[in-house]
Amino acid sequence: MTLYNLVRRMFILLSAAWLTSSGAAIANDNEQLDEIYHLLLEPKPSAKAISARYGETVIHVGPNGKSLIEGRDDFLTQNIEPFVGALVAGQFDLTGAFLITRRVIGEQLVNDVGYLYARIETPDGRVQELVRKFSWVFEKTDGEWVVITDFDATPAQLDVIDTVDTERCVSSIPSLCVSSITD
Repeated sequence: MTLYNLVRRMFILLSAAWLTSSGAAIANDNEQLDEIYHLLLEPKPSAKAISARYGETVIHVGPNGKSLIEGRDDFLTQNIEPFVGALVAGQFDLTGAFLITRRVIGEQLVNDVGYLYARIETPDGRVQELVRKFSWVFEKTDGEWVVITDFDATPAQLDVIDTVDTERCVSSIPSLCVSSITD
């Protein structure tokens, strides 16, 4: 065997090992990121668990751009705790999905863009459905992904969930994401 062939074989083996490890790393990243969405879709979510997945300096922009919240503590007290408290108290039931149309994974940052679908039902039977466009940015901190920008301010048409081409789907409604990642 020539030196050239030996080097070539080593390059091929190292490349295969790198591609395998890269694929595994991306799969792990996808699982970690999807878990953040799952936390928000649980029937009785934990404000503490959700808060732990948001960065210290998170910026949140909510519906109509009115609710600009900066920092995890303010985001927790102004957004997550009231939401979780009302849900746990039975003021409404929530089912929903995050239909991710584009996920770009870098070494330290990820950007997810897509649609958030929510179906809210009150104890007296009233139902409201809504869809919002979202864009979230995640940062890898100590090996874990955390949300650093949470933007879900732009309303979208309800029928978009029937036609959108999703790359990933995290849902509490199994029939909504038939060919995608679901519970």
